[in-house]
Amino acid sequence: MTRNSFPPLAAAFLLLAGAANPARAYVINQQIADTTNPANAGVSACPMPEQMNLDESGGIDRQWDTTLGANILTTPGYPGGAQAEVQGVLLDSFSVWAGVAGSGLTPASYAPLGTTSGGNTCTPTDGLNTICFAQDDSFAPGVLAYTTVVAATVIGQTLGAKTASSIGQILDADVELNPAVAFATPGALAANPTAYDLESILIHELGHTLGFAESPVAVAAMFPFAPAPGTFLGTRPTPEAPDAPLADDDRAAMRVNYPGPIAYGTISGRILPANPLSLASFPATSAGMWVTGYYGAHVVAVNAATGQVVAGALAGWSCASSQQVTSFDGTYTIGGLPLGQSYTLYVEPVTGPVSPQMLSGPLVTQPCAAGTANACTPPPANTLFDAQVKP
Repeated sequence: MTRNSFPPLAAAFLLLAGAANPARAYVINQQIADTTNPANAGVSACPMPEQMNLDESGGIDRQWDTTLGANILTTPGYPGGAQAEVQGVLLDSFSVWAGVAGSGLTPASYAPLGTTSGGNTCTPTDGLNTICFAQDDSFAPGVLAYTTVVAATVIGQTLGAKTASSIGQILDADVELNPAVAFATPGALAANPTAYDLESILIHELGHTLGFAESPVAVAAMFPFAPAPGTFLGTRPTPEAPDAPLADDDRAAMRVNYPGPIAYGTISGRILPANPLSLASFPATSAGMWVTGYYGAHVVAVNAATGQVVAGALAGWSCASSQQVTSFDGTYTIGGLPLGQSYTLYVEPVTGPVSPQMLSGPLVTQPCAAGTANACTPPPANTLFDAQVKP
């Protein structure tokens, strides 16, 4: 996946893989179990969300490679030097996601931030979650950073010291920043207006390590376009409001993928054309599997009192636990919504800055998978709202 430059920030994943679930909001990556493996006997073939294991002994591992290139711009005279300042930015970026009220992911979920060195320590085969600043792995033009995630498709799958207890458990998540692009710490950004804000980039990429894809919500940290050089996204984190840089869409994602003890609301439904004949141009994705609802539409929940976007979801499919086959029926679910509020729903085609191609994982490779019990071919995203649409 790509975070583009208006600026590109890219996130590339080896994706993941429960209960059966419909197309989700904000957008949470999914994976299908390898049902040909005997270890998965009795495991659902419905898509499962990508998640870190919050029960990992000692906490979720994390480390960063302290090898820094000349492209990492820091504050002159910072106490402890450049490495100390960068480590502080990293800790603040982790605290953003761990500081969401109502989420089960907390600062205590993480192990202490470790260090390594050498510049080329990000590898998806070691089972270690690593952040690298000087590893040149042939970045595509315009790509600022990317994240590689390896998640289990088999119960008992191992990587390094980790063993998967569920489909979709993240076993390795590595973040790499483009060593040919200038990044500045918050303290050095004003003096380096042509550099990208290091903190904004890290916050976005760490969202990918938690299982989130790009979000079509423009104010979200997971929006696929980085803030312009010399600027930063939202508000800086503080001890009182560590999640300040996030949008409500990001917070809702945390509450859904990492639920805590507090109850939140859910809105669900289907996006259908008023004239069902408008779906005739979409062929069956497999024998008997017709497209019966809008696929790939963006459903947005707006606070009716304030007009603020709270969360968005990609509509399109559901997978019943009884059948374990994905149906392209226009289903959507938006969870993590604060209770006691009224919401207005809007439906829009994905035709703006965020295109279906930027959501190719959630739309193309994740609803069903060849070679599994849930094999089919997803239809293209429906971006032509010529027929009246009804939620």
